[in-house]
Amino acid sequence: MSIDGLFAASLAREISRRITGGRIDRVSMPDRHRVMISVRHPGTAHILVASIHPEWPRLSLTCQDFDDPEPPPVFCAVLRKHLLGGRVRCVRQPGLERLLTVEVERRDERGRTSLRDLVIELMGKHSNLLLMDSDSSTIIDCARHVTSRVNRYRELLPGRPYVLPPSQGKADLTRLPDLTFDRVMHALSAVETDRPARSHLVDSLQGFGPLTATEVLYRGGVSPDVPWSQTCEIERERVSLAIVEVVNEALAGAPTPCAYVDTTDVRSRTRAFSFTRLTHLLGSGFTERVFPTLSELLDFTLADREAAAAFESLRSQLMAAAAASIRRTEDKLAKQLESLDSAQNADRFKLHADLLMANASISGKGRKSVQVVDYFDPNTPLVAIDLDPGLTVTDNAKLYYKRYAKAKRSRETVEALVSSTSENLEYLRQVEHGLLCASTMTELEEIRTELAEQGFIAAAKRAGARRKPASAAKSAPAQFTSVDGVSILVGKNNRQNDELTLRLASPEDVWLHVKDLPGSHVIVKAKGLKAVPDTTLTAAALLAAYFSKARNSSQVPVDYTLRKHVRKPPGAKPGMVIYDSQSTVYVTPTPESLAQYLADASQLV
Repeated sequence: MSIDGLFAASLAREISRRITGGRIDRVSMPDRHRVMISVRHPGTAHILVASIHPEWPRLSLTCQDFDDPEPPPVFCAVLRKHLLGGRVRCVRQPGLERLLTVEVERRDERGRTSLRDLVIELMGKHSNLLLMDSDSSTIIDCARHVTSRVNRYRELLPGRPYVLPPSQGKADLTRLPDLTFDRVMHALSAVETDRPARSHLVDSLQGFGPLTATEVLYRGGVSPDVPWSQTCEIERERVSLAIVEVVNEALAGAPTPCAYVDTTDVRSRTRAFSFTRLTHLLGSGFTERVFPTLSELLDFTLADREAAAAFESLRSQLMAAAAASIRRTEDKLAKQLESLDSAQNADRFKLHADLLMANASISGKGRKSVQVVDYFDPNTPLVAIDLDPGLTVTDNAKLYYKRYAKAKRSRETVEALVSSTSENLEYLRQVEHGLLCASTMTELEEIRTELAEQGFIAAAKRAGARRKPASAAKSAPAQFTSVDGVSILVGKNNRQNDELTLRLASPEDVWLHVKDLPGSHVIVKAKGLKAVPDTTLTAAALLAAYFSKARNSSQVPVDYTLRKHVRKPPGAKPGMVIYDSQSTVYVTPTPESLAQYLADASQLV
């Protein structure tokens, strides 16, 4: 999903209509990828954004405001020197290349006119933004310096002549004297190839990306994967007619800006966008959203993509932090268990002391050991006990009592540590489950805050950030409805679990949780029901298994009980509860089974 040459052509016309004749009164670089330019007309202003982000390059108008970092980057200072006060003459594009140029005319303090070209190359990870002298085509500066060591064909450095990206031998449809289907068909049929039809179009025609190529093939009734050599003349004619249609749409500056949202994704991510309708996506799990302008389309789509990237980045960071904490906690627990095993000698020390006191009649010193009968064992075996030769049997008994008291204290301390560490491990595994279930940035932020409050990660530092108001929005548990029409609520992180179980649920509601594994709290709202239907209970059990670590397992045990039998121990960590009076049901959570018992299963992660 990227901007191809045809999209860029339509974009150039849209931007040029809006900013031509406008005066540049502000230039800023909010980050190393973006340049924001304010272009003012009498009574109105437009903000032009030029982004060379490796995944989301673009040139468009935007409604987003921007900051002026101080001091400005060097490239930003150069742009200000050459562009501020200048007037935009036009926005143009060579052929149908992914390359747009903003022409700016400016007068210096002596009244001399100079022309500058701001060139953006929309080429993925090779995207670049350059400022050039229009008359000499000399590079004044560029956002990314490219030396001959990186690219021997094109050095992009201050003072070097600007060289266009190398031609790939594709047909430039804008140079045809008359754009008709037979001329397009001739260009397509100039070379016969067994490559897939989509690849042939992309490789043969300037301006066509895979998405646009797929669309014109669909309109022409040709599969994008069929070898081009196997298409007949009628199919090629239909495809050529479709190409003429979309090219005219782009060149006439009358696009239909559309975004396509994946309805099968609980996060409703935008999977595609175009200057023309992508009819091949309709009816295949996508919804179409039409925008007034291409710039508004890009604002929406790229904001959505940036949000998705930020979501996955934060989740990856938190998953790594949780995994590292789990490893450290597991190592700590292993060492504590070793210490506990050593502390178990307390009982043996007491036994030896008791047996020595029972045999205090053994007189004298100098013994290194003694064998006595163990009267506490029904089989009355002989037990060998090591002695200190310098002490009497009674004094050795007292020594063993002291060892017993010390080992007992140590055992009690280590047992408390083992209990605490085991609780931390269970909690961290529950957090890890919550991260897998999270579907919004709010849910991730809640988990990050929780981990910081529990001391597992450092609190996030935000320069100049204001304290969130008490009424700040919080994430809500997922809501489902069974085929019986009964509401089922699912907590997807520890805060939601506590909120759901301890505050939202009524005493007579049914509470469910996967047995002995990290998972979500599930509540069946039983208000007004004489008894919860079996199908609803099965639906809730399936959800409890699905939103747990046992999602991909079969015959998953799920405990259920009334909410009044669930309680939170004093001092327990978020999401941790104990319960009793439970029953257990076994279920296998599959998409088919969930769809069978739920009125709507579309929001499953």
